[in-house]
Amino acid sequence: KKEDEGDRGKDAGEKEKNDKEGGDKKEEKEKEAKKIPALGFLPRGWRHSVASPHHLPNVPRHFCSVASTIDTFLSTSPVPPYNSKVHRGVWRTCTMRSSRRTGEIMAVITHAPPGGSVGKRDCGSDDYTKVWEEERDRLVEMLKECEVDAADVDAAEYPTLLGDEAVKAGGRGKIVDKKYTEGEEPPVADKMKITSIFFQEFDGLSNPKPDHPVQHMFGKTHITEQLGQCSFRISPGAFFQVTTEGAEVLYDVVVDKVKEAAGDKGDKALLLDVCCGTGTIGLYCMKEGAGGRVLGVDIAEPAIKDAKVNAAENGYADEKEGIAKFVAGRAEKVLSREIYRLERDPANKNIPIIAIVDPAREGLHGDVVKALRSCDKIDRLVYVSCNPTKSLVNDAQLLCSPPTKKYGGIPFEPTSATPVDMFPLTGHCEMVMTFDRLKKDTEEEEVKKKEEKEKDGSEEEKKEKENEGKGDKCDVEKEKAGAGKKNEVKVAESDVKKERKGAKKEETG
Repeated sequence: KKEDEGDRGKDAGEKEKNDKEGGDKKEEKEKEAKKIPALGFLPRGWRHSVASPHHLPNVPRHFCSVASTIDTFLSTSPVPPYNSKVHRGVWRTCTMRSSRRTGEIMAVITHAPPGGSVGKRDCGSDDYTKVWEEERDRLVEMLKECEVDAADVDAAEYPTLLGDEAVKAGGRGKIVDKKYTEGEEPPVADKMKITSIFFQEFDGLSNPKPDHPVQHMFGKTHITEQLGQCSFRISPGAFFQVTTEGAEVLYDVVVDKVKEAAGDKGDKALLLDVCCGTGTIGLYCMKEGAGGRVLGVDIAEPAIKDAKVNAAENGYADEKEGIAKFVAGRAEKVLSREIYRLERDPANKNIPIIAIVDPAREGLHGDVVKALRSCDKIDRLVYVSCNPTKSLVNDAQLLCSPPTKKYGGIPFEPTSATPVDMFPLTGHCEMVMTFDRLKKDTEEEEVKKKEEKEKDGSEEEKKEKENEGKGDKCDVEKEKAGAGKKNEVKVAESDVKKERKGAKKEETG
């Protein structure tokens, strides 16, 4: 009976457990059924749902319009979005780039392999190759129809760009011949329209690198942005600043810092544009008369290709003369070689060399810092940082510390810092910090001071040791003297005791 009761209880427990698991699965299915495929941001990370961008004031309205089109597509597509928890699905991300001044929008759709990724099921139910091409082409056709009037853009979004006069002043695709003066409005396109569509297959776990291959599906291979007196071509993987108006303010600060260092030789100065991207900073500076030549270095080859095209389009096509030279490669490797060539060139003897660095959030590679410090001809370093509280601090220490075996050369010293609000309605900012090379006299004085401090420190240590030795001797003598006194006291006490004993014996006798 006990065994039967035990079996019954066991069966009841298993049944209850199975019912609970079945209920949990049912709830999960209901939750999954309630989920709606959509395009948005991930405020809580990859493992959670996306949030709509429509309520964010710093996201352009034309981006939201494109997002709505993609939402409509996803709601009717048999191809599901990518699930980062189980690594299944296809549609992953959409990167949009635009120019309000030329009216162009670029969309880059990143997707997992339609035949299944790392989480592919054995049954093959993740294989969407049969419907993939049809769905891809359908999305392209839907995106091609996206068009937003300039009047539909919120006034709060582009306060300096809106207005009938501004729209009339600059038609779509018009290039600025000269920089607008204060009070004038930059040109604005009358309509925003998708002019470039790319697809990008990626089966990794995070995000593809900037140079990851893309498939051109529609329109132009790039968009064009107007910045001051320059026009720039921007490819899918090329870096460009987030806001054009903010970029102009940022680059004007850089121009002022370059002119300040170059003095009356500003139009002849040689600019070393490290992490140059599409060549925007160097070319912008030259157009503003801050520099006669530019040497740009960047690891992204697509960006360097754009930089060469941008140089040609802005009037610096003759690379043989060395007016604008852009090299693809790791800055720490290319820079040392190029600096060596510059130092050997007699034409650079009396020309100021100014370095401009605009690194990623990680900051400069240690070898880049080493190369910059080793080139004594670099009088000023203009550091443009998007991470001023971390990587800029670390790099500043390496640039300004006294010479060591690893980081030789005369160090720099920070002379100014200018924050620029490049990221509206966020807690981030861009920082332009200038570092000037210490003069040899100053550097020698600092070395002497350091040596004197070391000497003073060593002398003080010697004195302390001598004092400690003297103190030890005194302590030994005191201890000996104290021990002698103790012995005398003990002897005296023993004599007193003997006398008392003798007196007692006499009394008893």
